[in-house]
Amino acid sequence: DGSYTYTLDNTNPLVQGLSDTESLTDTFVYTISDADGDESTTTLTITINGSDDGTTIVIPDNNGSGGAGDETVYEAGLADGSNPGDSDEVTSSFTITAPDGLGSITVVDGSGSDVVISESELLASATTNITIDTEYGTLVINGYTPNASTGGGVVHYTYSLDDNTLDHSVAGNDTVLDSIGITVTDTDGDTSNDT
Repeated sequence: DGSYTYTLDNTNPLVQGLSDTESLTDTFVYTISDADGDESTTTLTITINGSDDGTTIVIPDNNGSGGAGDETVYEAGLADGSNPGDSDEVTSSFTITAPDGLGSITVVDGSGSDVVISESELLASATTNITIDTEYGTLVINGYTPNASTGGGVVHYTYSLDDNTLDHSVAGNDTVLDSIGITVTDTDGDTSNDT
């Protein structure tokens, strides 16, 4: 009856690379014939309009809704701390998406400077770790698991507390935050950020 179904391959880089002002065409030439053998050839053209998919960054809150920050390390766990058995290091990950193509991620270091990390550097980070000094510790990006369907992936890291010179406003137990700004940028220049 002439009906058809067309399913777009959203994983195709040519499709994902389209901006909201660009388009592609997918063309099919087909021939129909009747019982007498008469034939007619025509063309079906599908126009694919691009869209700006934007970016996302998701940092899991492993401290829960009642805790400050997303991860926890203990000053007491340092070699010169009061309880070296506590952990002064944490290993975790965060997820980024960039359907239009990943350009880079940017991490703000302890001095307030931007450390820009390309996709190729992320892909090589399992063997060539990326070390960033933060205000109170060291962030090491040590792996990246890409996801072709989202254009991003999972960034793996380890955070280590550096020393036992933190300033505390009160005596006893308290919480000090090492806030590390992270921005993901796609190939169109769209950005998302989190801390």
